[in-house]
Amino acid sequence: FLDVGHGDSIFVQLPLGSTMLIDGGTAVNDFDTGRNIVAPFLWSQRVLKVDYVVLSHAEPDHYGGLLFILKNFKPKEFWYAGESLPDELVKVLNDLKKQGLVIRKLKRGDTMRVSGVDIFVLHPPENWSSDPNDSSLVLKIEKANRSILFTGDISKKVEIELLKSISELKAEVIKVPHHGSKYSSSYSFCQAVSPKIAIFSVGKNNPYGHPSEKIIQRYKGIGAIILRTDTCGAITLTADDYGWRISTYLKCNLYP
Repeated sequence: FLDVGHGDSIFVQLPLGSTMLIDGGTAVNDFDTGRNIVAPFLWSQRVLKVDYVVLSHAEPDHYGGLLFILKNFKPKEFWYAGESLPDELVKVLNDLKKQGLVIRKLKRGDTMRVSGVDIFVLHPPENWSSDPNDSSLVLKIEKANRSILFTGDISKKVEIELLKSISELKAEVIKVPHHGSKYSSSYSFCQAVSPKIAIFSVGKNNPYGHPSEKIIQRYKGIGAIILRTDTCGAITLTADDYGWRISTYLKCNLYP
């Protein structure tokens, strides 16, 4: 979970060697998180190719940094929810498609076995029409008894839909919806997921008031370890047979 300020960017090293990047942070004015944060991190890990690039939804704080990554890290596949994409992203994808990039539209019910893990698409359903945040891909990645839920920027409206439609939301780790917004992470949704670790991807001193203190307390109340990119910097989780190992770029209190 990279520290890209207000936005999301999550690098996933899969068990059999494939790599995945979910979102790329933002690109505003002359600062591009893809070029200045995500790419240097990947190079530092000797990653020269990202096999799967995933866009949770087409908002600037999620797709902005992906443009540089798509152009420079030779992806095999691009996954998204099928919503209309900004012109600048469409142009890059069309150019890469001519070079063999596979573009995959995902919908609820899709399942993929990728590099030793199972990936389940929980949202959006086919023909879903809503604002970009509520059209976010919700993905659950599982391997053996390890599980992690990626939620994009969904609101309580989508959480209610998930509670009605998905029988098993439980996951050990959650990427907290919408940077910890007070309009997401309803009590019933948090209870259903019941995570041991809750990760807030959030910008320091952001103008939106994220994360909401009420939401932090809600996750603490169900026993989750709280990790925040604004206070911990980049957050690394490593799964093994016994659970999750946590390391953070900055020294931080796991129960703030």
